[in-house]
Amino acid sequence: MLHAIRFYYSFRNTIVILIGFISFCTHVAAQKEIRSYRADRQIQYLTKELSVPHDSVGYSIFLPTATPVGAVVFFGNTAYTKENYADESDMIIPALQKQLAVIFLSSGKIIDFYFHHTDLKRADSILNLATTRHQIPKNRLLLCGLSLAGTRAMRYVMYCMDRRANSKIMPRAIAISDAPLDMIRFWGEESFAMEVQHNQMSAGEARFILPLLEKNLGKPQNKQSYFSYSPFCYSAPK
Repeated sequence: MLHAIRFYYSFRNTIVILIGFISFCTHVAAQKEIRSYRADRQIQYLTKELSVPHDSVGYSIFLPTATPVGAVVFFGNTAYTKENYADESDMIIPALQKQLAVIFLSSGKIIDFYFHHTDLKRADSILNLATTRHQIPKNRLLLCGLSLAGTRAMRYVMYCMDRRANSKIMPRAIAISDAPLDMIRFWGEESFAMEVQHNQMSAGEARFILPLLEKNLGKPQNKQSYFSYSPFCYSAPK
């Protein structure tokens, strides 16, 4: 628990610092939320026995009183509610005070690694719609994510840096915490949790994470697909 608290406050402080880096403005914050979602009735099959329905796809945005000078973007997987995004919601007021919008993206998939180009293209389309509609500069974005949301944020940054994003978005900064980046190591951790069964929550996660990795990246012996996907991989050729 102590590690989780330390991770969160370190992550929170990093975002606050980067908010100051993106905007030097100071304004009175006024929360105005605009929601733009569409229903997604697809089913995500995690294993042969386990499936979950998709959530809504789209975004929620909190806007400052004046025209935004940039935005803080959180890479979620469900429609925004304060309960679903309790930690991230702490960043709304500090961002609005700096004349930054706060955007919560929802990909709809409950477990979303952005394995494929179509996943990245969907996220790019949502973020492009939000920034265009609300006149937010596309080169003044701080991308954020905790855990798997951090993996999504990093994957999207790489997508933009490779000039593959149709939106021409070029993020200014990224802040992530406790995000799986090295998928070969991640496979090893999940396999170990499954084998030793020391923590039932970790073992339960591994039951659907390992099939997802195998379905999308193959066995870990197929290292090239893991190297290509991983934002960072310790064992990749230097």
